[in-house]
Amino acid sequence: MQRIDEYVARAPALHAADMSNRKTYEANHNDVPVEPICSPFATGEWTWSSVLMGLNQKCLLAQPSIPA
Repeated sequence: MQRIDEYVARAPALHAADMSNRKTYEANHNDVPVEPICSPFATGEWTWSSVLMGLNQKCLLAQPSIPA
């Protein structure tokens, strides 16, 4: 959600991605069944849709820089 917020705010640059997947390891997602991890995404699907539908074309066409 942070990157979408950055697009909406027309940030000149997006935050760098965590290529180490630190949050995944800290939450032990690799050690639990998939269902409890994925179920919140299913209930949040409408939220994502409404956020994306609310973005205007000018915002979507903006091309902020992405750190390497």
